[in-house]
Amino acid sequence: MTDIRQRPHRRRRRHAIVAVAFLIAGFAKVDASSLRDGIDACAQTSSLHGAIVGLLIRDAESGAALYELNTATRFVPASNVKLITAAAALKTLGGAYRCTTRITASTGTVAAGVVRGNLYLIGSGDPMLRMEHIDDLARQVAQRDIRSVEGRVIGDASLFSGNRWREGWNWDYLQWYFAPEVSGLSLNRNQVDVIVKPGLPGSPAHIRAEPETPYIRLKNDTQTVRAASSAAATIQFIRQFDSRTIRVAGRIPVASPTITQGMSVPRPALFAAVELTERLRKHGVSVRHSPATGASPGTGLQTIATRISVPLSDMIVYMNKRSDNHAAEQLLSLMGRHVHGQGTADAGLSAVAGFLRGCAVRDSDYRLADGSGLSRHNLLSPQALVEVLRQMRDDKTFVDSLPIAGVDGTLRNRMKNSEAKGNVSAKTGAMSGVCALSGYVHRADGRRVIFSLLINNHVSSAQQVRAVQDRICEAVYRDNS
Repeated sequence: MTDIRQRPHRRRRRHAIVAVAFLIAGFAKVDASSLRDGIDACAQTSSLHGAIVGLLIRDAESGAALYELNTATRFVPASNVKLITAAAALKTLGGAYRCTTRITASTGTVAAGVVRGNLYLIGSGDPMLRMEHIDDLARQVAQRDIRSVEGRVIGDASLFSGNRWREGWNWDYLQWYFAPEVSGLSLNRNQVDVIVKPGLPGSPAHIRAEPETPYIRLKNDTQTVRAASSAAATIQFIRQFDSRTIRVAGRIPVASPTITQGMSVPRPALFAAVELTERLRKHGVSVRHSPATGASPGTGLQTIATRISVPLSDMIVYMNKRSDNHAAEQLLSLMGRHVHGQGTADAGLSAVAGFLRGCAVRDSDYRLADGSGLSRHNLLSPQALVEVLRQMRDDKTFVDSLPIAGVDGTLRNRMKNSEAKGNVSAKTGAMSGVCALSGYVHRADGRRVIFSLLINNHVSSAQQVRAVQDRICEAVYRDNS
């Protein structure tokens, strides 16, 4: 049975039993006499049978508790960790913080249009560096009347150090787009999309990478088949650990729609160096040797080209609206570098811990292993999340970064046909057996409340559990107590 022990009030069983009948019959509206009764009824649904539920609701201004359930229990929070990362980054780095990616050469090696040595592409931890930015950097080099590089392009990712992945990430995550490497020099979120379209019956499917890049090799072991219109494709995407080859295998019906799968890219600093080399050649700059990775000399360098990133405030919006793991991990390492001089996970987590102490979050309320929530080693209590949300309630950048129910981000398809549409701003979180939602509700009576709803160990479909969360948000919106 779902653990819905409530403090300090006892559950009113009569209301809960009536509400369960409506919920199981199709999540009809709960006719409850109070917020407590309405939420209890939602939590009694069979979708949460055997699950552990934690919920804390507070008035945003007074801090008064409106509902409490397992508020000090630590849950696996999934992407609700990004709320902590976003808040800490805004307070630690500031919304105006920008990353500057540079191309440099050793002083005195550039003369008469020739670089007599290497070009260094020095990463700044920018999570938003894209292919078009690399192209612009190459264009800047060409505009300096440089026509030849006698050495090679070296990708310098030394701003960050330590493991390329975070503690507790499953090994079978690592080929997928949502678990890219953390790197001081990243490009295109360290991922590519592999796109598969059916060919003629009996022939291989058409496959390509987007963006197209010589860095990734595609191995096509597919076949297009004649099949009923309802037949499903059986396409698999496989990238072995640290390999630059992606194998696409399986059968795709001739009438199948296009299939797109995001895949992570290994060794992103080399990826960026390869792309810069290609773009330099495109702009008329020859490069004698193959690209490589390594640290630049550190001193005695002249800057040839720069790319200044968007401000951190924009990165936060991108991260939270899309629930982007890569951006979260890059920001964690940037905080470590800024506060402790080390671009590592441990240094970043130490910076976050300092922020949480300033929010009066107790050490016993959390354990963090990464910045994105992908690790199952993360633990957060509802009261820790609500405390951070209350601290950040007047930070416009933070609040505006959260998905809005029925409008955008990861909540764009939720609560679309309810009164809560446009009135819930919250961060989602999902993993197998985990469903989290924390943020703000702008109630019908004009008051704003803060909530954190964490659900662990459910075995229902994500859709069923999200429906329960949505109904709780709707009950909170309607409440006028």
